[in-house]
Amino acid sequence: MRIIYKLNDDREFTTTYSFLEFINDVEFSDVTHLDVSNNNLKTLHPKISALKNLMHLSVSRTNLKTLPPKIGALKNLTRLSVYFNNLKTLPPEIGALKSLTHLYIHSNELQTLPPEISALTNLTQLIVWSNNLKTLPAEIGALKNLTYLYASGNNLQTLPPEIGALKNLTYLYVSSNNLKTLPPEIGALKNLTELSVSRNNLKTLPPEISALKNLTHLYVSGNNLKTLPPEINALKNLTRLWVYNNNLQTLPPEICELRHLRDFDIGGNEFEYIPINVQRLINRLRNTNGIDQQYTDTQSVHKSSVQQSVKQSIYALMRD
Repeated sequence: MRIIYKLNDDREFTTTYSFLEFINDVEFSDVTHLDVSNNNLKTLHPKISALKNLMHLSVSRTNLKTLPPKIGALKNLTRLSVYFNNLKTLPPEIGALKSLTHLYIHSNELQTLPPEISALTNLTQLIVWSNNLKTLPAEIGALKNLTYLYASGNNLQTLPPEIGALKNLTYLYVSSNNLKTLPPEIGALKNLTELSVSRNNLKTLPPEISALKNLTHLYVSGNNLKTLPPEINALKNLTRLWVYNNNLQTLPPEICELRHLRDFDIGGNEFEYIPINVQRLINRLRNTNGIDQQYTDTQSVHKSSVQQSVKQSIYALMRD
């Protein structure tokens, strides 16, 4: 087995020991980083608990099926990476990792997160994409220092109202789930700068979204939206708005109040009417991006002409 480890004097070593040989050969108190990724472990030896000063542990791509309860003994652990494995559950002892700041458990088979996760109050990044989660536990609201939550590619039906307690959250990604609504508590995320809810089953956006004053990127493509709330005009810092592949028939004139908007993707909709000021906004963005096709300044735009114009040039407005 290939093992990479680092000692407390920052020296890094690579060995081909078995895990038991490694444990018996090194001084426990000296090991601060341990990487046993890309091995065929399937299990993690309980003697991992002997590494009391371990801060970073990476056990990714190892066909791991379970984490031993002894992992709770790693009181100094700040970063745990166990992604691309076969984990179906996390042991409740994970709640003992009070120093943990980064938890990467994406691309497993997790169906739930244990309520003990509420004890990880120093956590800043929680990456759980590509699992089988149907919900996030209410206890997630206890993660007061969380800044980055990436839960895309699950089976989430709802978001708990407790998500509104994550006052320091700046990035929330819950795309490619089965969300039908967003809780009004989402408006409490005052520090949010990026929100991705693309590829869900949303029919509306809550008016509380207007409270997200620091939002710069909003991704709502691939839903069933028929309209955007006029309250969207409150998102004064928005620079990117992707609403492509919905069922939008028109766009609210209030969207023109988004003075910093630079990337506005509206392709793949069924527009029947676009207000004149919104036409001008779209044309301005096209000119900025070197696109020739323009809307004419008419009070309404016929559905067929809108669809043709969208097909020709709107689909990738300002996309980097």
